[in-house]
Amino acid sequence: YRFRASGVGALATFGLALSIGPALAAARRGTRLACFGLVLAFLGVIILSGSRSSLVSVLALMVVLVGLRFGWLLLATPFVLVGLWFATDHGLGGLRAPDAVPLATKIELWKNAAAILHDFPFTGVGLGQRAVHDVYEAYMLALGPTFSHAHNAFIQAYLEQGLLGLFGLVSLTLVLLFNARRAVANARTPLSWSVALSGGGAAIVQLFEGLTEVVLLTSVGTVLLLVALGLL
Repeated sequence: YRFRASGVGALATFGLALSIGPALAAARRGTRLACFGLVLAFLGVIILSGSRSSLVSVLALMVVLVGLRFGWLLLATPFVLVGLWFATDHGLGGLRAPDAVPLATKIELWKNAAAILHDFPFTGVGLGQRAVHDVYEAYMLALGPTFSHAHNAFIQAYLEQGLLGLFGLVSLTLVLLFNARRAVANARTPLSWSVALSGGGAAIVQLFEGLTEVVLLTSVGTVLLLVALGLL
């Protein structure tokens, strides 16, 4: 993680999501207050990190947690994400994240990645960020934004692992959403409520961050995702 904004923000987002479950549903008042304090602490780290992806993921998580209980609200999640990205990109309501890569730049990188995938539609370009970077530099003139990765876990997975890698990540996402929805809907005790909200929330924010970063595909990001899924 090397104390990069995306890495620090992702770790804080994961911790915040894990803390939300007991903060909302723990049986003891003292436990709820302690976990609420952790939520505020992690939120402070996210704000200080300047990671726009983490900030948007946390705000969208509030909608998703309600949607896990009332499934119809999950349909609003894509619109909430687009609205939050628009707000942070334009600094509306003081939501601008300092030193964040503009969304327009990321979209340009996605377009360039799509052009490369036109020549490697089934296999991708090779495993690892270095292989993707080298192919990108060979294809694109060094006039546009600097490329280190695709700024999207799904596109990065396609570039590195081809259609099978993309299919696997999409399948994992669908399994996550199904299990999170079922775990929250079937919770009957404070403990099961806490675990379901923490596990579902922690995994979902990882996927939200994956829409504009590739932390999800790192070794640490993968371990965090599997830990969250294990709680479900």
